[in-house]
Amino acid sequence: MDWSKSQQASNLFEDSITKFQLKDFEGAIEDLDKAIELVQDVPEYFWNRGAFKATIGKHREAVEDFTKGIELNPKDCKAYINRGKVYCFNDKGIDHGPGARIKEAIDDFSTAIRIMPDDPEGWALRGKCKAWSGQYPIQYAIDDLDEAIALKPDFVDALRDRAMCYYKLNEFAQASEDLDKVIEKQPEEPKGHFYKAICIINSTKDYPAALEEANRALQLDPELAGAYHIRGIANTQLGHFHNAIKDYDVAIEKKTENTFDCYFQRAKVKHNLRDYEGSVADHTEAIKLKPEIPQAYFNRGIAYFYLRKFDLAMADFDKVIENGDKGALIYDWRCYTLIQVHDYERAIEEGKRALEIDPKFCVAYYRIGRAKFFLGDIAAARESQLRALEIDPNYQPAKDAIEFLDKQEAKLKTEE
Repeated sequence: MDWSKSQQASNLFEDSITKFQLKDFEGAIEDLDKAIELVQDVPEYFWNRGAFKATIGKHREAVEDFTKGIELNPKDCKAYINRGKVYCFNDKGIDHGPGARIKEAIDDFSTAIRIMPDDPEGWALRGKCKAWSGQYPIQYAIDDLDEAIALKPDFVDALRDRAMCYYKLNEFAQASEDLDKVIEKQPEEPKGHFYKAICIINSTKDYPAALEEANRALQLDPELAGAYHIRGIANTQLGHFHNAIKDYDVAIEKKTENTFDCYFQRAKVKHNLRDYEGSVADHTEAIKLKPEIPQAYFNRGIAYFYLRKFDLAMADFDKVIENGDKGALIYDWRCYTLIQVHDYERAIEEGKRALEIDPKFCVAYYRIGRAKFFLGDIAAARESQLRALEIDPNYQPAKDAIEFLDKQEAKLKTEE
């Protein structure tokens, strides 16, 4: 070996590390280029150059360097871990696009685990890759993350990733436990508070606590768009409707990942405030994003109903059925709408459909009774109202209807 070249290469290697720490990434790579020109059999030179290239997004070149380093030393688990990261992750997280090479990443993490089974990083990264690739059952990811946390109980990244796995399984209490540990270790990390707020809303429904966590997340990162969405939900549930609208406004402006739900939730808040035009407008935006969601058409139909735009309401109720929601409630609303436009025969048919689906749906009997009254059949109307009261003796509209029918019958007898 030429000791002069070896020393020069070693000096360049040390210089590259200093430049990398100073964020002079291109300079760091250039130093390693020179070092490798001098000495081609030192795996650390290739591993570091691969890591530096990955930092600036040169993933393909990074993989080539890691592979060369592994050829020179196939027993270093960190080399497999770093190559696996490049296969699976980029600077924005998981790459779900064509650049992601999930199988190769899993193979690299698995090799790292075989070489050093007591290193928690390999377990954690394999678990994360399984979780976010969508190609493995979530429980497989949790099993790997369990191993990582058993080896290192305060492993924040693994705790956060396991929390997200539990969240995907709707196991919000377990997710919340992991997030408590994340927040304890990293109280200034906004996403811990953000995800904690989500878990609270979906588990204990302690909306004041969820609001507090969302507020904390936004204090730490005012640009965290999703936190405005979650705070909006908490404010909605607490009846703080105007604050909720402001939160949804910001979340939509910042292009949160769940823009559909922001429009959808804001529409419901506007409905509660009797801003039916605003509710229609927001539901329309939500439908543009997800035209397959029947609830959006249903809600918009009700808003049209209160605006007395009955033809538009019926068109939306038709879309609800077309999109697969054929519950009793949609036929009840169709019945109610048809009564408003004096189409009583069709209203009765829609009410009967509701009862075919749910024979205990007392409201349908009530509406059928109203339609029969308008058709002049007081006896049949009374029978329908009595059926409603058989189901729910405390249903006040049916009681009021019978009282009204009694007065009508008395009036008719007097006139005779």
